Amino acid sequence: MTLQDLLLKLARASIEEKFGKPFPYSKEILLEQFPQLSEARATFVTINIDGDSLRGCIGSLLPHKTLFDDVVYNAQAAAFSDRRFFPLSESEYPYCSIEISILTLPEEVEYGDTEELKAKLRPGIDGVILQQGRHSATFLPQVWEEFPSFDQFFGQLGVKAGIRGFALDEHPAIFTYQVERFADVAPEEEYEVATDTPFPTPQAAEAGFYGALERGDLEAMLSVWADDEGVVCIHPGGERLQGREAVAGSWRAMLAGQQGVHFELEDVQTTREGLISIHSLRECVYVDGQLAGMALATNVYRQTQEGWRLFMHHTSPDPQVMGMSAVVMH
Repeated sequence: MTLQDLLLKLARASIEEKFGKPFPYSKEILLEQFPQLSEARATFVTINIDGDSLRGCIGSLLPHKTLFDDVVYNAQAAAFSDRRFFPLSESEYPYCSIEISILTLPEEVEYGDTEELKAKLRPGIDGVILQQGRHSATFLPQVWEEFPSFDQFFGQLGVKAGIRGFALDEHPAIFTYQVERFADVAPEEEYEVATDTPFPTPQAAEAGFYGALERGDLEAMLSVWADDEGVVCIHPGGERLQGREAVAGSWRAMLAGQQGVHFELEDVQTTREGLISIHSLRECVYVDGQLAGMALATNVYRQTQEGWRLFMHHTSPDPQVMGMSAVVMH
């Protein structure tokens, strides 16, 4: 087993300990086998769900713990203490991958103006710390993949730091560091979960929504929707319905006697930010095996303590196929 493999296993074991599983490692034995674990190192632990959707990220910029302790602590903190998210649920955990970044010591970058700073930075290699008065924030080197433009990168970094205006306008202090990064894959079926939560991910909630729609199952349909008076549903050509009672009434009338309906989803685009997941897609509606209509849909899911639930559903006829029959069942 390599040190990287061990650190990933330690991160997972520390998270699973919170789910009631015994921590399977002896710290003393591991320190003998891997002396590097006793070195003071700074690390970040990033948790992604459903591939590349951020689910938590916590870390240290300066070494103040041993490598062993820092990874164990940051793994639990990323899973359960990132204030941007609800604590990670055991039902979500099988869909999560873990990435660990081990940081070098930060070094200050001397620069005269923005162009000089731009020339000195290496996108994808340098992590950046921005400090201005009481405001500070960091982006790991891998964040360049999300914001490859220099202006966009620092614009978002300034937002994270809570700075008004463009982050570099006041000539903040800039530090850079590099990382050794490595990740595992989501365990999925390998991890057994005992849970009553039917929708651990937005994708599971979406599958539940269209499954209930195809079966004409009102009870299953309402179980997908959030128990919140702020829920909104807009059917094609219909008015805006808000509140559980209004939404439930529309589905009760719509699903009565429905048979032989099948949905195929195309051009699905997903945007996830914190507790919200927005899905834009094209619905192809088949009735008794024949294409009967197409619609453009936006589904907004929100994470709750009971799992992911549908908060808003809006469909409208697809303008590209207005000549087709307008048979759309919702």
